[in-house]
Amino acid sequence: MLKRFKMQKMWKSGEDQVNEVKGAINYAQKNDNIHPAIIPFAAHLVHNEQPEVYTILMEQFLRKTQKRR
Repeated sequence: MLKRFKMQKMWKSGEDQVNEVKGAINYAQKNDNIHPAIIPFAAHLVHNEQPEVYTILMEQFLRKTQKRR
């Protein structure tokens, strides 16, 4: 199923979510279109717990994916 992702996807996870972090890394190894983003000092609600870091990572991801078009 992961091989079917054709569009770029940022897989976000807070570093406190150990299983989600492992999953994000594992998924990225199986599909080059999946980009893990591990947010430090955050758990499940990364956009709420670390809004500045989340925003920076999202902006970088969007800029990077726009260049690929």
